[in-house]
Amino acid sequence: MGTNLKEFSKSNGAGFVAGLSYILVSKLLDKKIGPRLSNIVGLVTGSVINFVLQSYIFNCMNKMNKYICGKFIASELIIMLCNQVIFLSVYSKKFNTTITRIIVAIIVSFAVSFPIRKFWVFKLSKTESFTSIQ
Repeated sequence: MGTNLKEFSKSNGAGFVAGLSYILVSKLLDKKIGPRLSNIVGLVTGSVINFVLQSYIFNCMNKMNKYICGKFIASELIIMLCNQVIFLSVYSKKFNTTITRIIVAIIVSFAVSFPIRKFWVFKLSKTESFTSIQ
């Protein structure tokens, strides 16, 4: 398996772990602090885990550089904000909160997370390539 494919697989695995941690932390805190606040705590937890894992996978300080790390952190804040706004917009006690979170996370992943990372965070200039970054 090539280096890029290994990193791609690891990165997706890290995203899954981060997403799972977001759902689990939120679910555990729902009854203690309420779904709206527990969603924020879960999002922050998932984002921190995602950043740590992605930084490890891509060796953030060497291969990617601090500029891309800053953009990654900014993108995480944008993604968390979008997720929270959509969650609060559709949240209802009539529906299963965990299922609502999963659906919102999937929507945000396709509509916000993937595009912002592909076209802004990890966008390479015409003179760059992933091989030159690695």
